[in-house]
Amino acid sequence: MTRQEFDKLVQRVEVTYAGRPALLLRKCLQFVFLGLGGLVGFFLLVSLAGLVLLYLIVHFFSVLPFALILLGTLIGLALLAYSFKYVRQIFYKPQRIRDEVEITAQNVPSLYQLIQQTTKSLGVRPFEKIWIMNETGAHVNYPYRFSLFGKVKADLHLGYPLLIFYTEEELAAVIAHECAHLQSAHILSGEWIYRCRVAWDLFVQHNTKGVLSNFVRWFWPRFNAHAFVLSRIQEYDADALAARHVSSNAISIALIKLRVHGEILSEEFWPGFWKLAADHPTPPPIALKEMDKTILKIGSNDNLRRLVSTALSAVSTTEDTHPCLSDRLKSLQGKRIAPEEAEQSFHSSFVTVENLHLKEAKESITTELTEYWVKASARNWASRHLRENTYKEKSGVRQEYVERLWERAIHSLNASDFRSAEPILRDILADRPTHFGAKFNLAVGLLNEDQPEGLQLADSILEVNPEFFPDLYHTVRNYHKRAGQTSQIEALTRRMDSLEKTHTQIHSERSEVKASDNFIPHTLSEEAISNVIALIKMERSVRLAHLARKTLIHSPREKIFILALTFEKKWGIFSQDDKDRQTVLKISKNMDLPGRLMVCSAAGDFAQVATKIKSVPGTSIFQSESNQHK
Repeated sequence: MTRQEFDKLVQRVEVTYAGRPALLLRKCLQFVFLGLGGLVGFFLLVSLAGLVLLYLIVHFFSVLPFALILLGTLIGLALLAYSFKYVRQIFYKPQRIRDEVEITAQNVPSLYQLIQQTTKSLGVRPFEKIWIMNETGAHVNYPYRFSLFGKVKADLHLGYPLLIFYTEEELAAVIAHECAHLQSAHILSGEWIYRCRVAWDLFVQHNTKGVLSNFVRWFWPRFNAHAFVLSRIQEYDADALAARHVSSNAISIALIKLRVHGEILSEEFWPGFWKLAADHPTPPPIALKEMDKTILKIGSNDNLRRLVSTALSAVSTTEDTHPCLSDRLKSLQGKRIAPEEAEQSFHSSFVTVENLHLKEAKESITTELTEYWVKASARNWASRHLRENTYKEKSGVRQEYVERLWERAIHSLNASDFRSAEPILRDILADRPTHFGAKFNLAVGLLNEDQPEGLQLADSILEVNPEFFPDLYHTVRNYHKRAGQTSQIEALTRRMDSLEKTHTQIHSERSEVKASDNFIPHTLSEEAISNVIALIKMERSVRLAHLARKTLIHSPREKIFILALTFEKKWGIFSQDDKDRQTVLKISKNMDLPGRLMVCSAAGDFAQVATKIKSVPGTSIFQSESNQHK
């Protein structure tokens, strides 16, 4: 189903069930049971077929020829292995990284009591646990042992800025909003539908072709559309409950603050803070303290009006179950809120002195959150520090070569620091106007900052390279979304759907890697390879590394690098896959190459790809010391 078809399906569901949320809930639960029955029934059928075949082989072992016994045994084991492989998608256990601080009646009694009183007054059950996270916003999470089964529990996660820069009334409104998701209807639909969506999302990613492909293509978009509409209705319900419990003004201001704080931190604070990696080999433990200073200065920030105006201009789309800010404020206030009015409300409740929701525990909680952040950021920080010092200009003189400028721009872009990269990208284009990478990244950066020049650059790129439309689609769409330009979004969606139908081969070539593909040596410089090796050495489990380029037919100017990693063998069924997957993900995020990069394990689904890459001369770039001694 195309994006445009899915958007229309969501609209039809909204119209069909307008004013009838109970009926929509029943429809969603019907899809849940159908989806569970489809998945579990398929796995049981395949497993049963394998067991029956093995039973028949054992029962008639004495009368069957050896070739038939061998063939039947292999088929039976293959059916069981196939079933076991995909049943793990249902019985997966979510991995939780410890990076939050738990709130209890002992460490922050006043906050804990406020939350307990709110749940009691609203008639919902208490949260299992309460956490403070190192980010903005708040949400309810449902921890469970298995994706589709297990006891239904609910944890409350509150963002650190909520407890520092929100008034008591605004914080109470946010807590009431999250408590609304503990109502019986929300628990039933939110928890079980969410579990089913996660399991089906994983299943769809690996089963676009095969036995269940027709059922998947029919079921998944329809279930997803109904669940999407129900989730959005529940967000409006939660806002309304918060308004009744506290006040519509409190929840409205809280929603505005959430959006503005998130934009300020992502646009200004974090890019600036990560610049410290150039001079510090490890993350300095001052992130939250510096965040406090940044948020305290928001009231005098020159970009405040632009941020508020942009937040109110955004329109609701099918990319997020949460309605846009303007729709939520209209639902609460009964009218559209003008940017000037929203900015005035923000100023009227702006906190110039930190609130004391955390009271005496603030210092210890801040220290613990900072320690978690330092630990989680250590690898990316070390990688950034290594790159910055590798490419640092020893003489302090501006490097005029375009290649060097491009390398510097890439480092800034990888750190989400567009403001530092922008003048470098413009210097590159001044010297070489046809430099595709500089033009592309400048267009994306300007579009993300809502600059019309970015749209002009994107149009000029697509005139020459129309095959790159999918890469610009989401950025351009979000630009029009923030500007509230619904007609442009619809036109963009139609163009994307048309392109997907006519450029399937291009998309497949650029997004998939198969053993049937052709590979050539990477052709990277020794300096670039040394940086790659430095990152690989940070992962002790990597035994061998081979790097190659994929030969592209439809997009020959593009570079796609494939890095195949061979890991140390470990005993056990479950011990290695998850750890190797995490290592692949870390290296993918940290590695910087002049093109697209795909990192894969030499075992599992990409074993044949890795074998073919290893056969290409000049692709071996790393061997661990233990492997060299073998």
